[in-house]
Amino acid sequence: VSLGILAINEAVDTGETAQILSALRSADVGLYGVTSECDDIYQQELTEAKQAKKVEGDNGSQWVRHWAKGGYHYYYNLATKQGSWQQPPGFIQNNTQLSKEEIQ
Repeated sequence: VSLGILAINEAVDTGETAQILSALRSADVGLYGVTSECDDIYQQELTEAKQAKKVEGDNGSQWVRHWAKGGYHYYYNLATKQGSWQQPPGFIQNNTQLSKEEIQ
């Protein structure tokens, strides 16, 4: 899931509609109701959502937290592409990446 969410965020950054649609359809992410007819809308709305997050300024954190089934959190480092079920010391959620919930 973490790699899929990262791929969506990276695709949004490129602005390429086909890449965004491909990332949204990834089975790794498990999003519901993704259709090719809405590809331009996905691109527009995800870009706007990501830009709105950037208005606050980048907090520089390399960490994101994803909710997993069963009520668990998974911590993923964007720089190293490594993850852990344990909260890293000094954890701060990256404030520029869209979460699965925001994407859905």
